[in-house]
Amino acid sequence: VIRFIALVFAILFVGPIMLLLTPLRLLHPTLRRRGVKYLPLDVIQVLFCKLITNVIGVDIKVEGLELITDSKPKIFMYNHLSNLDPFILGGSNPIVSKMIAKKSLFWIPRTLR
Repeated sequence: VIRFIALVFAILFVGPIMLLLTPLRLLHPTLRRRGVKYLPLDVIQVLFCKLITNVIGVDIKVEGLELITDSKPKIFMYNHLSNLDPFILGGSNPIVSKMIAKKSLFWIPRTLR
């Protein structure tokens, strides 16, 4: 029951905060030129993912971090096994990541009448 309440709180509280802070994305090019490594929304994204995985009780074990050594751009491709994968990957990846998805994943199926 406590985990459910915490999960609902996280979704209802952190989600709107992220939407309110979305205009900060306009500052990202300026912040990057000034050498800011972690942008404000990136920090919130990682914290939100870690919060969700902790509330749900997911224990994350990461292997192979020593293979990520330089600062060159990288592409990570994942085989999603559950709907929690974006949260697990967002909270455990040492590099702040941007995710893309197929448009069809956001379709809402019509119910039978």
